[in-house]
Amino acid sequence: MKYFNKTYCVILCILLFFSLCYPALADTTTVYSPGYRVKSSLDEDHNGYQAIMATITLPQAADVRGVKETGAAYNYLGLETFGGHSIEIGLHKDYYDLANGKWSVFAYANYPGAFVNYGSNERWHNFRIMPWSPQGPDLVFPDGSKVTMILKVTDKDEVSFAIPGFDPILLKVPGADPTGKDQIFRRVTSIMTDDAQGFTKNNCWEEVKLQKPNQDFITWVPQPGETLKSNNMDQNDPNGSSITVKAAQYYPEIVDISELKPMQRTKKAVVKFIVGQNSFTVDDSIIEMDATTYTDQDRTFVPVRYLAQALGVSDINWNGDTQTVTLTKGEEVVVLTVGKQEMVSPAGTVSMDVSPVSRADRVYLPARYVAEAFGYYASWDEETRTVTIQ
Repeated sequence: MKYFNKTYCVILCILLFFSLCYPALADTTTVYSPGYRVKSSLDEDHNGYQAIMATITLPQAADVRGVKETGAAYNYLGLETFGGHSIEIGLHKDYYDLANGKWSVFAYANYPGAFVNYGSNERWHNFRIMPWSPQGPDLVFPDGSKVTMILKVTDKDEVSFAIPGFDPILLKVPGADPTGKDQIFRRVTSIMTDDAQGFTKNNCWEEVKLQKPNQDFITWVPQPGETLKSNNMDQNDPNGSSITVKAAQYYPEIVDISELKPMQRTKKAVVKFIVGQNSFTVDDSIIEMDATTYTDQDRTFVPVRYLAQALGVSDINWNGDTQTVTLTKGEEVVVLTVGKQEMVSPAGTVSMDVSPVSRADRVYLPARYVAEAFGYYASWDEETRTVTIQ
């Protein structure tokens, strides 16, 4: 017994020494997951999957921190086609939902036309504030709910998102193939926040399964190279705040926050272009233009020089031979070509429903596409004929 007591005291002394000398050791790892992506792969014959199914227990509002009015937490299923079209749809919690303890269905596509079945040509859709059926539910789920989601290619260029107990949501995805060719599925957990401590508690994806055409669902165990870390910090963070995700195992997701840097919040200017006017505003400042903004095919076109100025782009390159304009802002490069409904952006090639225009010796660009390519949000006010970028 005396020997046991001595040994016990030695162990306590060692533990006390480490707790005093290395107080931060206990905080270097945690089961919070601020940003994490896993995606399925294709085989050598470009055969992929037809569907993905996942069950999740939603975190409580208290576990989602740092989400301000411009942020949100996401738990998505996604599809990416060989042609570059991608869509993500799943459960979303924004600042409004935090106060109400609710999660709603939200979707984002990198192209217009995904939600034409619901009367929208936008690239995002919130099924809480934009009900997809006049009589249907808003698809809202309380904190702590256990929800199963299924994303499946049901027909050529058509995808179904379903939650048991609700009618499926039908989405248009060019290139989606029910044979599983040239497409991969994603499982995404991420949070947009202005707070360096804004983690979302491990979202407890309890089961993720994939299905090949004419086969049963199989449990998905991601292989090396299928895990992608993402950053929960604002892209405009001047300090490059980062989080390292240790993704050696699928679950639990371990996040190393020992090198987390504090973030300084940056304020974005509010830019407004009014159709027909030869000036635009940046906050309270008025900047004159030698051309006017106009609309065509329900899109607002702005002279490239002034749109670039509004977005803080200082490097503009025009190639008259190829009719191509290249906009460079730091490491972000956006390329557009007159007459071509396609834009090369930092996120990849984006299809547009309009093309840049050469008019009166000037090149005009579709404001919304270019603004979003550089990480801004563009909105339209029909009453004042104003496009606002912020």
